[in-house]
Amino acid sequence: MIKIFLVLYRKLPWFKGKLTLGRILFKSLIYKDQTVELQAHSGIKYRIPNTKENIGIELLINGVYELEILQFLKKTVVEGDIFFDIGANIGSIGLPVVTSKKNITYYGFEASKDTFEFLEYNFKINGVMNYSVYNNLIHADDDKEFKFYQAELYGKSSLASTY
Repeated sequence: MIKIFLVLYRKLPWFKGKLTLGRILFKSLIYKDQTVELQAHSGIKYRIPNTKENIGIELLINGVYELEILQFLKKTVVEGDIFFDIGANIGSIGLPVVTSKKNITYYGFEASKDTFEFLEYNFKINGVMNYSVYNNLIHADDDKEFKFYQAELYGKSSLASTY
C-alpha cells in the first residue's frame, strides 16, 4: 500500500517542502543500507546502492534527482549532441537526458568502482543506445596521481577526504 502511495506522491507537482514531507511519510523506505531497484519518472529504472544517500532518497521520493539541472540539460542538449557526464554516479543525471532525446552519444565517467557497477547496470536495463561508460577518474592534470576517497555514501566519494 505504501508503494502505491509513493507512486502517487511522485506525481504531485513540486512544492517547497515536498522532499521533507516525503522523508516523513516514507520513513520506512528510506535510510536503508541495501540495494534498491525502483522505477522513476519517465519509466526510467534504477538500481541504487542504498537509500541513505540524498541521490537515492530523492529518486525514491520524487522520482528525479536535481530537477533544475535536468530541466536545464533537457533544454540545452539537442538531438545528435555528444554528452560527457564527468562524475556520472549511478546515471541519475545522464539517463533522464539521453532517454528524452534521440541520437545522443553519451560518455559517462565514474571514478568509484562500486558506483560504476550501478551506472553500467542502469544504462543496460534502460536499453540506452549510443553510450559508453568508463570507470576512470577525470581531471585537468592527466600526469598527476590522485588519491580517490571511496565513501560509504555513493554520492560523497571525492578527491578530498571531506566525508
